[in-house]
Amino acid sequence: MDQQKLCTADFILAETMEFNADSVEWCPVPKFAQYLTCGTYQLNEDETPADNIQTRNGHITLYKFSNKYTGKLEKMDTFQSGVF
Repeated sequence: MDQQKLCTADFILAETMEFNADSVEWCPVPKFAQYLTCGTYQLNEDETPADNIQTRNGHITLYKFSNKYTGKLEKMDTFQSGVF
């Protein structure tokens, strides 16, 4: 029988976003590992497009995570986009 390796995770913080969070990515470069991006979007449900395609409003936000114990998250910049 194979032994399973158990992982544990600690809850650090929660952040309320304006739209639905779609993805979160940490910077893979060790020197900048404290930076992460969060992509959010919201469907434009009021539209009735002729070709059955819904458009979206969205944001890509850059954050800096500065303390793994207190979970301080600083918003650095936000890029707004219609579709990405």
